[in-house]
Amino acid sequence: MSEKKLYVTTAYKYGNRNKHNYVVGIFEDFESAYAAAEKEEQERAGKYSCVVRETLLNSIEFENALVVSTPLDKKYIEKTIDLLKHTDEELKSYEYLLNYLNELDNMLSTINVRVPDDISDFQKQSLFIKRSKIISGLKTYLEAEKSATEAKKRFRRYYLAQENNPS
Repeated sequence: MSEKKLYVTTAYKYGNRNKHNYVVGIFEDFESAYAAAEKEEQERAGKYSCVVRETLLNSIEFENALVVSTPLDKKYIEKTIDLLKHTDEELKSYEYLLNYLNELDNMLSTINVRVPDDISDFQKQSLFIKRSKIISGLKTYLEAEKSATEAKKRFRRYYLAQENNPS
């Protein structure tokens, strides 16, 4: 008995394989499945993109199966890749700013600031502590932003991996 090929059309919210999705339909021929994908995308106004997968009747295996993305789905994947490139640029910017703050901190610590004679030692010390706290606060903020950006990058890489290896 020959195995019957079927084509499963699935819609993904904003092309994200990890968010809401649903099966649009199961078809006997690719052309009908792809037409249903295009119709669904149009009716959902671009909120959902569709993918057509080839499978065999009474099978749950999608490995080595034909997977065809619609142009809208490809657009969502390209957008994710662009976001990854942007994330790399953000990380370089954070590194540059952190290095700049470190250099500024080192430079300011070596400068002798002329302070008026009528200021007490406590007030002089307070000025240096404020400078140090400001730079320290900026560094902490940049480190947090850098960590958040790295987390976004990891998620986007995971998302792309899911695109290439659907379950």
